Amino acid sequence: MDSPSTAASAYTVLASDAEIITEIERKKSRFLTVMRRAESSDRAHQLVDDLRRTHPTARHHW
Repeated sequence: MDSPSTAASAYTVLASDAEIITEIERKKSRFLTVMRRAESSDRAHQLVDDLRRTHPTARHHW
């Protein structure tokens, strides 16, 4: 395992206008993943609140 000082410093981020949505069904349960870029924690909370309103019967919103 790399030590923190030798680990790669490059990473990938979503474009500001990107949205990735995936859905799978397992054992009659539906799992929906939505990825959007948020420039701040306030914006991230707003995105989660929007998803709560869009999917009010979902049991987990993280």
